[in-house]
Amino acid sequence: MTSRGGLFASLVLVATLTAVDSRADDEAAKVTADAVRAEGLPCLEPVSAERDNAASKADVVVWILQCQDARYRVVFKGDAKAEIERLQ
Repeated sequence: MTSRGGLFASLVLVATLTAVDSRADDEAAKVTADAVRAEGLPCLEPVSAERDNAASKADVVVWILQCQDARYRVVFKGDAKAEIERLQ
């Protein structure tokens, strides 16, 4: 019984972490899309936002935002406005 209980607990933990990651990804896409729209650029519906870990640093966070109608690299540097580059 103990091994089944441990397996069940592990499965519940994995399912919970997956759900949390999914919500975090959705929230990142929404926030990044809002920054793009604030600059007057189109983003009809955010599809995904993926953090670019290679380009990010301690005080600089870089996201690749995929919208239904466009794709952007969005750089957040502290309290400064986001730097946005439209990608092909």
